[in-house]
Amino acid sequence: MTGIEFVNEAQNIIKNILSPMLSITTIVSQFIGVFLILYGMMRLYRHGEQNMMHRVSPIGTMMTFVAGVVLISYTPELSVLSNSLFGNSNYNLVNNCPGGGTDQQTGVVFCPILGYLPEISSPTTTDQQAIETLTFAVLFLVGTISFIRGFVELIKLGEGHGQGGGIAKALTHIFAGVAGVNAESLYNFMQGVITNNFSS
Repeated sequence: MTGIEFVNEAQNIIKNILSPMLSITTIVSQFIGVFLILYGMMRLYRHGEQNMMHRVSPIGTMMTFVAGVVLISYTPELSVLSNSLFGNSNYNLVNNCPGGGTDQQTGVVFCPILGYLPEISSPTTTDQQAIETLTFAVLFLVGTISFIRGFVELIKLGEGHGQGGGIAKALTHIFAGVAGVNAESLYNFMQGVITNNFSS
């Protein structure tokens, strides 16, 4: 496979595989979020029952609502954490999406993975640059899934199933997800740190 063919293949993977998978992930996340909120309402009703065989954990109910709200629209939370951890970054795909865009009515960023296409579309793009960009796009999708899973893990904590590092597992998924979404910024930061340390 020649360099031009590889670059074209990388573009096809981003447009035809990764971007649709992110859309599916978002739809699944919204579906789970709605389910969790309905489940949380059922739990609230059970809290009001006097003759319960099994008591329902109030913290579990609270975590169910928190996870449900976040999963219905995880972009604002992901954006806040991204800005907090990578606030000095010039290129944050959660807020800046050159290849995608922002819905003018809802203000929601759509197709953020397409933001990597301009980096590959340049005629001067080398195979190594195309591989790096494709890797960042894959990490964006994996990071989003990890972020969503982290909030699902929080529900187990409220139910008392968080023994054995449960909270650490949930927070690890959440912050690993943020790092995955901002993989390019993290890579550039680490590259700058290594370059400065070895040059001084």
